Amino acid sequence: MDVVDLYKQRERYHSAANLLPQRLRSAALGVEDRIKYSAEEFRLRIGRRFSINCSKFEHEPSPPTTITSDDLNALLKIATDGSVHTAGESLKRGYVTAKGGNRIGVCGSAVVKNGEVSSIINLSSASLRIAREIKDIGKEIYEELAGEPFFPNLLIVSPPGVGKTTLLRDLVRLISDGGRRVAVADERNELSGMVGGIPGFDIGRCTDVLEGCSKPEAVLMLLRSMSPQVIVMDEITSPEDMEAMERAANCGVSLLATAHAYSIEDLSQRVYYRSVSRLFDRVVRISTVNGRRSYELSKLSDWKSASRCGGDD
Repeated sequence: MDVVDLYKQRERYHSAANLLPQRLRSAALGVEDRIKYSAEEFRLRIGRRFSINCSKFEHEPSPPTTITSDDLNALLKIATDGSVHTAGESLKRGYVTAKGGNRIGVCGSAVVKNGEVSSIINLSSASLRIAREIKDIGKEIYEELAGEPFFPNLLIVSPPGVGKTTLLRDLVRLISDGGRRVAVADERNELSGMVGGIPGFDIGRCTDVLEGCSKPEAVLMLLRSMSPQVIVMDEITSPEDMEAMERAANCGVSLLATAHAYSIEDLSQRVYYRSVSRLFDRVVRISTVNGRRSYELSKLSDWKSASRCGGDD
């Protein structure tokens, strides 16, 4: 990160820390800057110490603070501006998104009615994920692809926690500000961080977002209602996700998505791989060397060829 990115990360750290109950907030804000720069989430587990998960380690602020149920309740109250009941639909899916795009995941006892989770009670832990926005990390990729008549179907691939969503978010902004209509199927409200209809991130001037429903359902609704030129989906996880993307492609819409994978061999083990290899033209692989991320853009066919030759690690 350069100085500007470090400053932005510190500001977003402070924004997320301000959602914590006072005693935890003081502990979080009191850590040294190197922790703030690398922090990814705050972890609150009842009966255990408050901790900060960083990119390579977990830090417990001093003095140690043991989490109570009151801390979890206070966290949700702050995040929802005192109206926890208004976030009921989101909470039953295990998360709530606060202003600024910070997402809080929760665990506890699921209440199931008619085969579906209706609520989560007796909260036991929470993860406050610190929102990240790094502009122009996708600029070189965008500029290489933007000149084509139709934006290529692009898949972003990396292991978990390496920055797929951050890159995807920046590409959405660049494509949208470049004049193409972009529609985002944002199931967990992580890409847009939308609260009260207002995105918590800069996702571009020509972007429409449907959040809170399953990705396949959102894709179909967006196709019917928003006439997108590009459909975006974060984290393909099932054949149903791919079926929805395939339908979008058959409607002449470009595809932009992410998937967890360590290599093409790893990706090829997924049940939806056949659709991936047929639908996507280009792939971006994110890797980390000595703490620095690199972005490799190639044709999917080239990536597969390299893998067969032993060029993929």
